[in-house]
Amino acid sequence: MSFIPPNSRLQLSDTSGNINNKGVVGSNTTAPYLSTFPTTNTGTSQGTYLHLGVDGQNNLRTDFLNASGTSTGGFNFWTSNSTQSPQELAQISTDGILVDTQFKADNGACYIQTTPRQLKLMDTTGITDQEIRITDGTTTNIQTKGNIALSDGFYYNTNIDFTGFQSAQGDPVIGALGVMRADTHNILISDGDEGDIRSLSRIQPPTFLAGKGLEVFNFATGGKITGVAQSNNASLSCSTIDETIYGKLDKTSLVFNDGTINRASLNSATPTLTLNDGTNTSVLSTTQLLFNGVPVSGSPASASVLNFNIDGDPHSIIVVNIDGATQLTTYSNFVISSGGEDQYVLNFPINITNSSQITATYYSQSQKMFHSVDVFYTSSTITLQAQTTRFVVGLNTFYLSGIIFS
Repeated sequence: MSFIPPNSRLQLSDTSGNINNKGVVGSNTTAPYLSTFPTTNTGTSQGTYLHLGVDGQNNLRTDFLNASGTSTGGFNFWTSNSTQSPQELAQISTDGILVDTQFKADNGACYIQTTPRQLKLMDTTGITDQEIRITDGTTTNIQTKGNIALSDGFYYNTNIDFTGFQSAQGDPVIGALGVMRADTHNILISDGDEGDIRSLSRIQPPTFLAGKGLEVFNFATGGKITGVAQSNNASLSCSTIDETIYGKLDKTSLVFNDGTINRASLNSATPTLTLNDGTNTSVLSTTQLLFNGVPVSGSPASASVLNFNIDGDPHSIIVVNIDGATQLTTYSNFVISSGGEDQYVLNFPINITNSSQITATYYSQSQKMFHSVDVFYTSSTITLQAQTTRFVVGLNTFYLSGIIFS
């Protein structure tokens, strides 16, 4: 005779409701009890359940379930031994995984360490110089290939170094693909690896030691660009790698040096323009021109108006004064209404010497034609003589050209 009712199963449990049934192990449980893996929320159930394979998955994996009633719940992992009281190793909850010491994966190739706080990615052999490392700045002197070290202080050894060939106090090292260091205040970017670098750019705060601000090296062509912002006088230069040949621009000057001398210099403070071919030198300023230190005589050209009279009537023409001489240009013209005279005498307040060279022509507005004019001059007059019998009646525009030396 069986004392178990039909369609019932004998379940072993203790007074706390711990059960062992159909591959389900329960501990510290409270009702309602979970005899199978739930597919909905567990309500007010409490306890820790161990399942061998979630129903329907057929993978025979061991599944842990924490029924936490109305609390958040989760898992805490502890350890103890004969000399140590229980020590918490990790926490797992809906907020994430908290590891007390370090987390490792793939034979130590990837791990999170809490003391000192850092994340390391290494090759599977665990070689430390083939790693990417992210730290909190407490780890110094990291000499690894491809490391990232994030600092929480201005002077920590902070790096982004994709090849591991770092710099010392700002000096570029061949093979550095990208380095950012707080101890040398540098960002280095190159296009090659060790022994095969073709170009390099360096950015550095100009206020740090002898920092230049920006340097760009092209080792293939031997060219260099340098940008400096120091001493309240920023500059930009294009040069050879060793800076022996350069062109340099700052706030007040522009200089071109061939490695020996300044071939050309422009100074806005003076202001002057200096040219030097190694043998001869010329200096142009706002007041004079020097060739090999010898000034060129003369004064700057200036435009003015030259007044004169014809038969007592005032007229004027535009001229250019150069070193005491009067230059007649295409703008040196005047209009007169002719009644058919054969000549006009222009009386000037200046002395006209025989070395003057003066020519003239006139345009008849009625004929719309140009005519030649004979010119005669004395010490104070210029006489315009018609080459035909008379000047054309009507408005005529006279054009004078040449130089009047007084």
